[in-house]
Order: sequence, then C-alpha cells, then structure tokens
Amino acid sequence: MYRRDQPARQRVGLARALLKYDIPLVVISDCDGVWLGDGLAYAQRAHAAADVLVAGAHLAPGAAANDSGLEPPSGRLVGALDTGLLILRNNPRTHAFVDAWGSAAEAGAGEPDAHAFQELALSGWTPPTPPPPPRPRVPRHPGGSGTEAQAGGEEDAEDLEMDLAALAQHTRPRAAPASAAAAAPAAAVPSAGVQGGAAAAAAAAGARAPAAKPAGRTPDGGGGPTAPEPQRFNATALAEASGLPQVTPPNGTRLMAGFQGRLLVGVLPLWLFPNGHVHWVQRLHELPGAPRPLVVRTTHVFGGLPAKRHRLREAQLFADGRDYYYSPESKAPKYVSFDIPLSPDLAPGDFAHLPLAKMRAYHTKGLQLQLEQFWQVRKGRRPPARGASWRVRVGM
Repeated sequence: MYRRDQPARQRVGLARALLKYDIPLVVISDCDGVWLGDGLAYAQRAHAAADVLVAGAHLAPGAAANDSGLEPPSGRLVGALDTGLLILRNNPRTHAFVDAWGSAAEAGAGEPDAHAFQELALSGWTPPTPPPPPRPRVPRHPGGSGTEAQAGGEEDAEDLEMDLAALAQHTRPRAAPASAAAAAPAAAVPSAGVQGGAAAAAAAAGARAPAAKPAGRTPDGGGGPTAPEPQRFNATALAEASGLPQVTPPNGTRLMAGFQGRLLVGVLPLWLFPNGHVHWVQRLHELPGAPRPLVVRTTHVFGGLPAKRHRLREAQLFADGRDYYYSPESKAPKYVSFDIPLSPDLAPGDFAHLPLAKMRAYHTKGLQLQLEQFWQVRKGRRPPARGASWRVRVGM
C-alpha cells in the first residue's frame, strides 16, 4: 500500500516497480481499505483471463447477490472506476498499459491519476446499448375515446427515448482526435519511473505544445488571448505505440476490451468489493442473502481520515493502539466499558402482530428500561427498583 498523504501519481510508479518482480498478480490497495477476506484468491480463481481488475465507484450493483461474477459492462461504469483498488496480472499487456498510464499522468499533470486511468482503460470500448423502455399504456377512460391521453403518452415515451439516447451518447468514452496530426502515434514510452518523466509526458501528448485560445473578451471586458489549455494525452496514440495486438474478451467473462482493444479490463463486483457509500450508507451487506464483503473501502466519506477511522471503529474493523484507550498523563483509561441490556426482545415481525394493548405495554417496558439506564449513569445516584419510583402511563 502507498501513503495517502503522498501524491496519488506515485501509484503508477509503484505499479511499475512491482511488475518488474516475478509476481503473477500485483495488488495495489489504498490504506483506507480493509481486507476482510482473500480477494487475491478470488481474482486467481474466477478471472484468470483478466489483465486488470479495478474497483467500482458506482452506487448500484449490476448483478444479483448470489452472483460472484464481475460487474456487467454498461455505460454507468464509464467515469466510475476507482484506482484505490487494483489487481494487475503480470503480462506484456499490463506492462504496456501501466507505462502508458504513467505517461498519460505526466501529460495531464493537473488531473488526478484516476482520470488518465479511466480514459486509457476504456478507450476504444463502446458501452452496450440498453434496451428501449416499453411504451406506456394509457387506459381509456369510461365513456371516452382517450385519444388525447394516448397521444400524450406516446409523446412522453418518445421524449424518454430521446433522453436515453442523449445520455448514452454523453457517457461514451472520448472519441479519438479527428485530425491526422492529433492521431499520429506517439514515441515509445520509456519504462522508467514516473518521476522526472518530462520526455514521457511529451510523447504521451504527441509532442503537442499548449495552444492559446483565439482572441476574445477577458473577464474584465477587454480583449486578448485567454489562458492556454492544459496539455492532454492521446489515448489512441499511446495504445498504438504499445505494439500490442488486439484481443477479444472470452464469452461469459464480463470483461471489456479497453486500451483500444489491447487490454482485458474488469470491474470488481460491488457485493464483494463495496465502496464507502455502498457499504456505510446503503449498507448493502445487511440485505438478506448478501455475501460477506472481501474488501471494504471508505470512499465517499466526508471528514477526512479521522472520519474514516471512526467508521471503521464503529464496525470493529480498526485496531487502535494502547494510547488511544489509556492516557499516559492521567494513568487512567480514557473510556468506560459497560454492557447495555437490550429491550425489546421481540423480532420486528412479532411486534407487528401484537394487539394494541400489548403494543402499549411493550413500549412502556422499553421506556422503563431506558429511564433506569439514564439513572445508572448519573454520578452518585442509584436506580430505583424497577417499577418502584415511577409509573409510566401511556394514553391515547
């Protein structure tokens, strides 16, 4: 793992360094992820054909809970790849892709490394077209023809189809540059580390210098050229410069042929590799029949690292040192441990079938227990015997 307080672009250099060793699979995991199972064995057993497996940042799984396969390829995966968890297979295709990723990260130095990864990994891949939605059926009103309502329903269906087509077009990966100069193959990418990669950045950008925009109005109302556009990389040129042949995903593997058809990419399932929002907010793992996650991530969490640690503590997934619980200055514990008796003792389904009078009595029992617990934490006060000092009356 790499340190979160270091530039994320070092992830590329780390991947390059580890791939130089004779390791079949290289795993790069952010330090804010917790491994609850052997995710490496999952990748070895189920997805031997994949070159790169990456975690997903989308918010809904595309497969059923009992489906341990990868996320089905769809347009919602575009822009939703999380490089905080990567499983790389040590082969020539992965080596060439990581080299191109490093060059692209240097060319787009103002962008996160995940942007370059996503654009390269999904370049040349077109999301499958979703099936058209069914046309709504407008029931005829009694005594009328319903012609106007039927026409309105058909117009709404046509508008919905147009919106879906526009959304599919918007979520497609960036197209290759139209000009011949922009699509010219870049120079060979060196396999050195990311640091000091000015030459690699120039090759990734196709030796194009930043060009100033045409003269126009500045924010103060005057004329003149605006700021130069940030330098970008050419995903198509990087893929062609790799010299790799194109590959086809095996049937039934849910792999995508990215990197202009030269890399087999898969997205890890949300059921087993949930991101922070899916696990901590949606609590997908608590649904009936949900499998136990293999890796839990703390993405989509506000409050920085302290908030992530507290969420892991609440789930008993974070082990603190002695100083967190014991104060060396006061030589005393910082926290008090206690057991809370729980009430109610009925399952939610059993409570729903109680008659009204027993529901009231059950609520009264829970309130009585809460009041006793309140008195127990009051300094110097002892809780009275249950039911001896107060009566709780529940009225309509």
